[in-house]
Amino acid sequence: MNQGKMGADVQAPSCASPVQEHMALGAKLGVRGTPAIFTESGQQVGGYLPAAELAQAVGAS
Repeated sequence: MNQGKMGADVQAPSCASPVQEHMALGAKLGVRGTPAIFTESGQQVGGYLPAAELAQAVGAS
């Protein structure tokens, strides 16, 4: 940051990013929003739920 403030040409390092792969998987699984939770049986519980309702939806009540 100091180099950039002094006008130096700072190059960002490159790194592998799994974002596109994760987005594709989400689309394949039918995820349309967050949070998206999948139970052990594969049922999708999507969207916000209060804690008690979430526990019931995933069988942890």
